[in-house]
Amino acid sequence: MATNTVVQVSAYQDAVVAKIRAAFPDFKTVEFDREEVDRDELEACDLPAILLDLNEFEEASEDDRGNGQSPMRGRVEARVVIGYRTTRAKTAARAAAGTLAAWMRLRRFTGENVWTEPAKVIGAYRDDFSPGMDRYTVWRVEWAQVLHLGEDVWKDGGTTPGNPTYSFAPDIGLGNEAHYHPLLPSGARAS
Repeated sequence: MATNTVVQVSAYQDAVVAKIRAAFPDFKTVEFDREEVDRDELEACDLPAILLDLNEFEEASEDDRGNGQSPMRGRVEARVVIGYRTTRAKTAARAAAGTLAAWMRLRRFTGENVWTEPAKVIGAYRDDFSPGMDRYTVWRVEWAQVLHLGEDVWKDGGTTPGNPTYSFAPDIGLGNEAHYHPLLPSGARAS
């Protein structure tokens, strides 16, 4: 099946942010790639927040769809950030991280320029060692997800074969046309 897609990392990140914002409207900030130096500048109006990082890719050849795209397993970290002044901040951060992890389990992201396999949650952990985040309660949710990057080589259009034929090795290829047999009964055409 031709999908005519060019999958882009930026489209994946945009899709993740949009879906998390829609599912968790109480979070005032949901974004990828906030610089480490900017994390400690979160204001009360930015909280609670989910700060996302796509940290690595590794080849996922077992998920190759045979369409020319490169299957890459991306590893994502989502930091759930709650202000210390929040009532029961540790419980709130823990609960939010658990809810995000449960929501993310087997989640797919599809759309224009993005197509993924189901997400596999690795875990949710208290994150006490993030530089610049000592004024907050932070939990980290990690998941891995296969993205199919690049252009799909299968294009819609062209001519559909009308009379498919078959043969068996070694009687195949040019010069062996006489050994081929019609796949369909006489007079039938492929649709």
